[in-house]
Amino acid sequence: MVALLAIAALASPAWAVDADVGGHLGTHLRFALRDCGEGAGDCPLLDYGDTAVVGGWARASLNARSHARLAVDLRLHHAVDAELMEETTDPMAVLGASWRIQEAVIDLRELGLQALDLELGVQRVPWGVADGLHVVDRVNPWDLENPLALDARLPVPMARALLHKGGVQLEGVWTPMAWPAVLPRQGVELLPGADEMVGDGSDFGETFDGVSVNEIEARIEPPERTLDNMGGGARLSWAAARGDLAVSYFHGRDSLPQADGEMIITGFQTSDSRVDVAVPMRYPVVDVAGVEARGELIADIGGWVEAAVVFPERTAARASATQLEALERLGTIDAVPDPIPKVVTQDGQPYPTWVVGLDRGFGRVYLNLQWLHGFPTERQRSELEDYASVAARITLSDTVLLSLRALGDVRGAGVLATADLELLHADAAAIVVGGAWVQAVEGSSLYSFRGASQIHSGVTLEF
Repeated sequence: MVALLAIAALASPAWAVDADVGGHLGTHLRFALRDCGEGAGDCPLLDYGDTAVVGGWARASLNARSHARLAVDLRLHHAVDAELMEETTDPMAVLGASWRIQEAVIDLRELGLQALDLELGVQRVPWGVADGLHVVDRVNPWDLENPLALDARLPVPMARALLHKGGVQLEGVWTPMAWPAVLPRQGVELLPGADEMVGDGSDFGETFDGVSVNEIEARIEPPERTLDNMGGGARLSWAAARGDLAVSYFHGRDSLPQADGEMIITGFQTSDSRVDVAVPMRYPVVDVAGVEARGELIADIGGWVEAAVVFPERTAARASATQLEALERLGTIDAVPDPIPKVVTQDGQPYPTWVVGLDRGFGRVYLNLQWLHGFPTERQRSELEDYASVAARITLSDTVLLSLRALGDVRGAGVLATADLELLHADAAAIVVGGAWVQAVEGSSLYSFRGASQIHSGVTLEF
């Protein structure tokens, strides 16, 4: 209610010389195609936080040099927060609703200099020229609430300064605090597995020989609100007649957590041979230097390249020496290993990642081909793999659009495919039905996304 009143106030003639307002209403439903039990009727609903979404936006211009933008969503999701019977008396706990500020920006033009603009507030700063797959876009945290939207980012408070002259623009951004990524509620497993951390696939060797690790509990350590954790970057771009060029640099906290610190055994199960392990998850520092180029090639073919060199902080999860000594006294392990075992989760060595692509339209058909080196969840040189992406948009009629896309590991280790049929109704409502399927071998990056396999439908109305 407060947000809607703010939108109304911003649009009031008493506050703005020129104002526009609007909104949208949407509803979505998704059924998982995995973990369906004995029949299709047992397939679970997937919660991506958009069971129902109502939002409003306003744009106001007080004069030619002072502007404001505001966009707010109220989201209803079907996750129930109630754990005790009495908590079900709270409708918000049962229904699961949340607010999200999509944009709240004060835009000041010609600030002291004719060529200087300043934007302050909650905003999304898109860097990169590729189509949906970006390697230089690091200013805003990942938004993986919908894990199929790999280009989604979370709007956060920041200051953005723009110094421009003709087709050349120097952009500087500053985020006063670090923000973590929004991770999927369900369907995607991005945490390390037990075998990877302390089992046969780890560096622990025979330390836990004969001991079954039942569960891995990830304990998040959010970035502290300190000057050390501020982020910032700069981007120099040139828009020419036949193409665009840009170079950029970002320094800040990685928005995806990484296992780092002392692992703690949190409890024994039915015997001393079955344990749970708590793994500390931290947001490491990262530096990213990027270069971008996009332009028209020959025969109406568009092409682009987006490349980055990532300088990650070294992270490692290690066993607690104190706990290992206690386990030795209990007889759970034979002896405390020397040296204390650890698992290097990020080796700290710089690594390159890039996207190259081509696109072209053929009447009612648009084709897009891309090559990606390094999936977003691959965080060190030894993990990097290559992926091919093929996308097509086919305009079946003036009101019907078919979108197809496949992203596959070139080794044949996995593929993520989506298909959506969109119907435009009365130039206002968009009706979508579609599906997604992920098929991958265990150990590949796409394997973690197999739970996102689904069929879905939705309706969005703009007004």
